[in-house]
Parts: sequence; C-alpha cells; structure tokens
Amino acid sequence: MRKRCAFIIIPILALLFHFNCDQNGLYNTAKEAENSSYQTTDAPPTKIYMFASDQFTNGGNFVGTGTAREGADAHCQAKYNSGYTHLNCSNVRAFVSFGTIDELINMPGKYGVPSDLPIVSWNGTEIAVNWADLFDATPLQNSMASAGVITATYWTGSFESGLANETCLGWTSSIAIDNGTEGDSSSNTNTWLNFGSTDCSLANNKPVLCICW
Repeated sequence: MRKRCAFIIIPILALLFHFNCDQNGLYNTAKEAENSSYQTTDAPPTKIYMFASDQFTNGGNFVGTGTAREGADAHCQAKYNSGYTHLNCSNVRAFVSFGTIDELINMPGKYGVPSDLPIVSWNGTEIAVNWADLFDATPLQNSMASAGVITATYWTGSFESGLANETCLGWTSSIAIDNGTEGDSSSNTNTWLNFGSTDCSLANNKPVLCICW
C-alpha cells in the first residue's frame, strides 16, 4: 500500500510544479507587457517642417483667447490639424517675431526648436541646413514659393537676422497707423524675411509661416 501511494504522489507533485512554472511564466509575461506600456516608441525628429497658416482675419492682430503668441500658435496648430498631421510632429509653432523677448533667432532656446536639424517644406524640399542657416545672410536653398510653402506675402515681424522688426505692436494691432514686417515668398535672399513693412489694418490680412517638428 505504501508503494502504491508513492507512485500516486510523485505524478501529483510533478503536475503541481509544472502548474507553478506556468503561473510564473504568465506573471512575468504580464509584467513585461505592463512595463513596455510605459516606454515611448516615438523617434526623435529628423527635420523641421515648414508650412503656411491660413490668413488671419484681423489684420496684424493675432490675439485670440490668450496672448498674441498663443493665438498665432493656435492658428498654426489648426492648419496642421487640417492638412499636415501626416508629418507626425509633436510640436507646432508660428514662425514669427513678437518683439525683443520673442524673436525668431532665439526660438531654439525659448521653445526648444532643434537648432541642428534641416528645415524643409511640408513636402520635403530643403530650405536651410539648420536653424542658423536661416539667418546668416546666405541664400536659402529654395524660396517659400519654390519649396511649395506659399506664393503670397506673409507676416514675419523680423529683420533678415531673425531679430524683431516691426510687429504691429506685438501683433495686437489692426489699425493703419501701426506697421508690421512682411516676407516675400518668391525670394531666397534677405527679403524672404524682410520685404518691407505694411500697415496692420484689416486691408492687409496675411498668413504666417509655421514650423513643426
């Protein structure tokens, strides 16, 4: 009788051991899946894309529900959402100077724009080799028009150096006695940023350039 019991107990122990191993395996698999859910699969950006917003409808006044910067960025975000989500950007900003505390040249330090990436149009046409190349007085690789970004003038508020120029009082004015600097879409030289100034009235509704990365 004792021998018979031994033969019965051994298979039962083996079965329990196998079940315990399976349970541990399922637990470890579940933990690995849980841990992987906290890991991001987003690759770092390799380009800064440029496109144009729709026209503003209040002259040189970008103010929406917040500041002029927030209004301009929201305008660019809306355009991105409607036509450029295939670029898979995580950040969208208006490419325009607002004054000495918010200038194009300083966007990498102020907004985390990658300074070492090439700038291309939404369709991949090269515009500049990096951020500094936009403002170093050498011609762009392509104008905004030839890169497919825009064929009209646009607000920039900037000198060709990327420093702030006339900005319609920080893009809060829509009256004719104030002025804002515009850019020439057909130019790949200094006038792409500093084509001259025009008044901020509703007669001069313009878009802005937008960037995303």
